[in-house]
Amino acid sequence: MDSLGAENREESRKIGIATYKVLYVLFESAMRTGNSLVIESNFYAEYDSDKLSSLIRKYGYAAVQIQCRSEGKVLFERYMKRANSGDRHPGHFDMQYQNIESALTKGYTEPLKVDGQLIDLDTTDFEKIDYDKLYEAIENVR
Repeated sequence: MDSLGAENREESRKIGIATYKVLYVLFESAMRTGNSLVIESNFYAEYDSDKLSSLIRKYGYAAVQIQCRSEGKVLFERYMKRANSGDRHPGHFDMQYQNIESALTKGYTEPLKVDGQLIDLDTTDFEKIDYDKLYEAIENVR
């Protein structure tokens, strides 16, 4: 964002779209190596499922999707705290998203429609996450 600049939410959105196009080129480049990798982003089933499924099949990966969810109220409170912290880059325009409260109070987005294991992870209370169990589930996919 610093290189291109974004004067408003619409410009930021266009940069975000371009960023995902670059990310997919990087994903494929990394997948060509055959090494294990972690791909993390705010993926949306309706936009990203087909693209990621195609890459997973093309390069023969065993996918593990960790679907993070939270109680909606907690998620919205975290979002507002981050947005108002002064630590976020102003190019995100966090407070200009329409319907953000209704989207976040759902507590999750739909999981991607990709082959592989889906792990449902409740992040409402970080202290209650069983990381050993999570690591074991990931390790068992191999």
